[in-house]
Amino acid sequence: EEEEEEEEEEEEPSSSNNLEKKKNNNNTGGEEAILSLVDINHVLDLASGSGEATLALEAVFKALKLKNQLSFEATDPYTNEAYQSRTGRDCAKFSFKDVCNGCYAEKKFDL
Repeated sequence: EEEEEEEEEEEEPSSSNNLEKKKNNNNTGGEEAILSLVDINHVLDLASGSGEATLALEAVFKALKLKNQLSFEATDPYTNEAYQSRTGRDCAKFSFKDVCNGCYAEKKFDL
């Protein structure tokens, strides 16, 4: 029994080791995230609200000085006027059901 307990104790890494591993893993996470943004050009803001996601994504691209030519399409059957007012962009009134039924089937979005 003593041998089993010792083996179990050895298998559990200490919390300080776990923290160190997390720190090391986070060093490249930001770079990978930025690289994944490079391929984004055409965005669908589904359930767009008043444009929070659109404006945030634009701000991220601007802050990172990414040269992508972002284009947005937005849809929200309830808040489309708020989106248009806040972002100055058009916003369709498609619902989730409309989207599932293919209203954007002919279009390709990167995000």
